Amino acid sequence: MKQITKHTIIIISSLILSTCGWHLRGTATNTKPLPDIQLNSLAYSELSNELQRAIIGNGAKLAAQAKLILTVQNPIFERRTAVLDNRGLAAEYELNLSVAYQISSGDCTQASNCQTQNYTADTIRYFLVNPDKPLETNSEEQLLRQEMHQTLVRQIIRQLYRHHSTSDTSN
Repeated sequence: MKQITKHTIIIISSLILSTCGWHLRGTATNTKPLPDIQLNSLAYSELSNELQRAIIGNGAKLAAQAKLILTVQNPIFERRTAVLDNRGLAAEYELNLSVAYQISSGDCTQASNCQTQNYTADTIRYFLVNPDKPLETNSEEQLLRQEMHQTLVRQIIRQLYRHHSTSDTSN
């Protein structure tokens, strides 16, 4: 009897979670695929490489000319000391990464037919510093920077989906 009740609770809980739209990060399925995208950014930046992989991974193609244009500015990275220890050395750092980008859709050969919106994506992370182990601190910072780039890419991809779905309904 206890196992039946336990299984029933698990089934009901999973049904409630699935009907409310909850999902694990990165596992959401988008009903509408993205169209071809023209990506304008720095060719050799880490963020640009991540964006290219994410766009292709979401079923879109990168094209030289496309109806959906993503223009990404240079990302801005800042590291500042958030906390000092009793010796006056940094005990915690705050890492900020932000990027301005623009999404254009429609026939952008004529300015009157082009729908353009400007956005900013940013992310902040904190991490503790061990002044006695600088190599560990550097490797942790590198891992956090990679995570931050991935977070920005997810934000941009979500905004591309939103922009694409709203531009389809307005046409």
